[in-house]
Amino acid sequence: MDLPWYAGDARIDRDTYLPIVDGQGVDRHGGGTRAALTGRYHVSLLRYLLTNRVGDLPAFLMIDSPTKNIGSNTWESRFAQRIYSSFVGFTTVRTCAGITTAPFQVLVADNDLPKPVRDHVLVHDFDHDRPLIPGLRNPHAAQE
Repeated sequence: MDLPWYAGDARIDRDTYLPIVDGQGVDRHGGGTRAALTGRYHVSLLRYLLTNRVGDLPAFLMIDSPTKNIGSNTWESRFAQRIYSSFVGFTTVRTCAGITTAPFQVLVADNDLPKPVRDHVLVHDFDHDRPLIPGLRNPHAAQE
């Protein structure tokens, strides 16, 4: 994950099945670090499930505002981009290998999607002029 403070000890707790990083559970880390660890943990679970075709986890992952939750300095932006790029690379490898079974879906809600990733994924932009629900009136828009 290339965390700047990471000392090199990461494992899964045998009782909770949650990550222990540098001797601490996820809940013991600060907000941005917790978001980074939790995001990467779920990404790893999905990739393991798809690669090994085992387990009962759904082949779906939704990540809400990773850059907001992780942060937006240079390292944090690169970290968010690495998460996205890992999916793009994983999909490319699967496609090149002809693997069509076990499809998966990753939905990311992000107002700051990195450009290199944006060019490789299906993007739906929503704003006041293009709402999620067509025809929905924006109560904050200026009245004409």
